[in-house]
Amino acid sequence: MATALALALPVSAFWLTGCGKGASGDASHETNGTAKLVVVTTTTHVTDMVESVAGKRVEVIALMGPGVDPHLYKPSAKDVTALSKATLVFYSGLMLEGRMAEVFSKASLKGTKTYAVTKNVPEEKLLHPEEFAGHPDPHVWFDPEIWMNCIEVVRAGLTEADPAGKDEYARNAEALKVEYGAVTNWAKT
Repeated sequence: MATALALALPVSAFWLTGCGKGASGDASHETNGTAKLVVVTTTTHVTDMVESVAGKRVEVIALMGPGVDPHLYKPSAKDVTALSKATLVFYSGLMLEGRMAEVFSKASLKGTKTYAVTKNVPEEKLLHPEEFAGHPDPHVWFDPEIWMNCIEVVRAGLTEADPAGKDEYARNAEALKVEYGAVTNWAKT
């Protein structure tokens, strides 16, 4: 029993910690002789969208895990390191990650392409509740029909950084739009 436990602990530690470089890695990693872009994302919603459109062509580093409140999130030193080594950054926008605006601005000034995925959401689709003090409600992922507008921002950003992946990004983006459309149709029935 003691031998099994002695073997199980290191193996468990390996599986729990993973084997990737994460935020301390370079801006691109080699896979089959091809460099992968390093893409940093903020919320789980943005991460899921980017991973769906990107497929296996990029390494995605998510800053926030499930249950993290992006309104209150303050970037850690590890996050700043990840952002400084990223080729692209995708964030929700509409002030959802309000405390990170300065970090995104600094990354952009250093040449990292940063994209608010919500930039293509038509203004007339946004809600403007009184309690948001003149700002639109940033929780647009609750409506798949509205959230679908964000897919094009991700596809375009990935394509600009990796033109060789253009066809794959376009296929994956269209497939994701079909999925979101199916959810929208299901909700309307």
